Amino acid sequence: FETGSSASNISKEWNTKTSVWLTRYVYIRTNGNLLAVYSTSAFWHGFYPGYYMFFLSVPLLTFAERLISKKISPYFVGKSQQQFYSILCSITMSISVQYLVLPFVLLSRDRSYGAYKSNYFFGHIIPVLVLLLGNLLPKPPSSNNDDKKKKQ
Repeated sequence: FETGSSASNISKEWNTKTSVWLTRYVYIRTNGNLLAVYSTSAFWHGFYPGYYMFFLSVPLLTFAERLISKKISPYFVGKSQQQFYSILCSITMSISVQYLVLPFVLLSRDRSYGAYKSNYFFGHIIPVLVLLLGNLLPKPPSSNNDDKKKKQ
């Protein structure tokens, strides 16, 4: 899961059986509520604050990733552009996960907060900026395939 190019892939690969259970019994039953899924996962792991800090930060990254996928990825159409985009996503996701997972390892609130603070909260600030600024971007142009599907 260390080389995943998306938050959803990393979540699914982290613990496959738990991911299937959370999808079936929480995600589907709450109509895709990521906060419910990750809160359940944090509760499942225990009562250390680091678990909650980690698991409740993941939806922020996921929402930003979905917005980028919707608004920016359609502009990468050629094979070399798609490869570049894929590599960029993998690197960005790897850095983001390394940042977000710190509390999962440190467990205590003070140490976890200190770790985030020493990194200037970049893993929280950048997704918030993506969400705020990404919604200002125009809708990407639809491809010819999308137009054909709509006409049918």
